[in-house]
Amino acid sequence: MKKFIYLSIFFTYLSIYSVSYQPSFTYPDSFIGEPRVTKDWLSTINLELRGGYAEEGRNGCKQTVNALNIYGCENFYDLAKGVPADILDCNPNGYINTLWQQTPRRANFGQVCVQGKFNLIEFTPSITQNFTHGLFLSLSIPIAQYSVKGVTYYDQTTKASAPTDAAYYQWQQFINNVNCNLSTYGLNVGNCKLSGLEDIQLFGGWSHSFENLKYPDFIDLMIALGINFPTGENADPTDSFCISLGYNGHYGFPLMLTASIGFFDWLTLGLNGSAMWFKNKTRCVEMKTDCAQQGWIHLAQDYANVKQGTIWTVSPFIKADHLIGGFSLTLSFSYDHQNQTFLSPCNATVYNYSIVNSDQIYYPWSMTAFHFILDFDFASFKHSWAPCLAFTIDKAISGKRIFKSAIFGATITCNFEW
Repeated sequence: MKKFIYLSIFFTYLSIYSVSYQPSFTYPDSFIGEPRVTKDWLSTINLELRGGYAEEGRNGCKQTVNALNIYGCENFYDLAKGVPADILDCNPNGYINTLWQQTPRRANFGQVCVQGKFNLIEFTPSITQNFTHGLFLSLSIPIAQYSVKGVTYYDQTTKASAPTDAAYYQWQQFINNVNCNLSTYGLNVGNCKLSGLEDIQLFGGWSHSFENLKYPDFIDLMIALGINFPTGENADPTDSFCISLGYNGHYGFPLMLTASIGFFDWLTLGLNGSAMWFKNKTRCVEMKTDCAQQGWIHLAQDYANVKQGTIWTVSPFIKADHLIGGFSLTLSFSYDHQNQTFLSPCNATVYNYSIVNSDQIYYPWSMTAFHFILDFDFASFKHSWAPCLAFTIDKAISGKRIFKSAIFGATITCNFEW
């Protein structure tokens, strides 16, 4: 029995996750993990590879739609309404420039549904170093490729919704060559891909374990404070479906609180609460110029002071530890929520504050996700450096204004005692 307890304590050193926190509306974050173990001078190297896709999403009413339709259909009828003249002058004879003035509004005229698929490949090396008294540092350096492919436009305009046959055929000529027509304004409204470094995160934290208890087996606690460095490439506001590799150049300040409690020498129950606040930043963004506009595509881009919405997460988990040999199983749900992002246009005489902030792109989003982790420890007393291998599934299952991504991954973790 004593040997079993020693083995259980030893194996908890191996069941370690990297300390990172980067929620996104595009895909579920990795399982946040258990409290960091308190062994002095323990070093952990973690390599994580993830990949997945999303063809569906949830719109603002929580309805299942295509991933590129989470903000509703593109309203081309009002696309040029309120847009500054210097932007429209890029294509002075453009059909879209005066559509809202010269063609009476009817039903679905000018409404277009966009469909496409989001793909992700992500590799994250990280290192965590314990010191004494439960203190530790953790550094994560994620690298990723985001792509949006198969962008297709499905016109919702019917012939009956057009005021005249001539207006309908003129509209058809525009929408059938929409990529080329909007490129004259400097926009890319087709497929896009972004590759490179994501935002780097550095955490400092403290953990403590209450052991030698009669009941329960243990209680572990962790608190970690971090900095999110804006190293990821920003989304290009002229690339309509481009998604940033980070938080669009904003410094972030994440906080993580985790607690777990053990029973029966094999069962762990835990709860994580996390949040991240952002530093305001002035940057070039897409600008909504009329309340009727909706979707991803905007003709106007200009500078604004951006107050990025705070993100917070609640994530309970249950773990069956070393049930069969070195196999452990962890199940978790997470709820992520980002508050609304607010823009203060630098050119307030041209861009109305209320109209700009009525854009659904900046509205709050929320995601409920399921996390499955199956891991196996190869370590033993003779080979404490042997790795732990984990296979993961992270699936978005519900929410508002999100992609319903399914992400599959594998992780290898090595621990070194000094």
